Amino acid sequence: MPKFYRWNAYNTSMFFFIKAQLMLFPTMTLDQAITNYYKFTSIDEGEWDRMAIRTQYSRMQQEFYQDQRDECTKANKGVTANKAGTDKS
Repeated sequence: MPKFYRWNAYNTSMFFFIKAQLMLFPTMTLDQAITNYYKFTSIDEGEWDRMAIRTQYSRMQQEFYQDQRDECTKANKGVTANKAGTDKS
């Protein structure tokens, strides 16, 4: 099971909000996206420190991309196995 399914709601919302901001606005920095997250959620920086969010986001991004690579590897192995099993030449 991919690790991102086990993330808590705060971490999941933070990760995908920031990820979407960075994808939609390529010139946006991570700090700007975090500031927007604070504004959007009304979370005070005292409640969730900026460095903690940066660290958490980076860790989650690594997990997310690793999960995506693992899923692609599984899918490719299935396609290869399927081709090997159906090739009657």
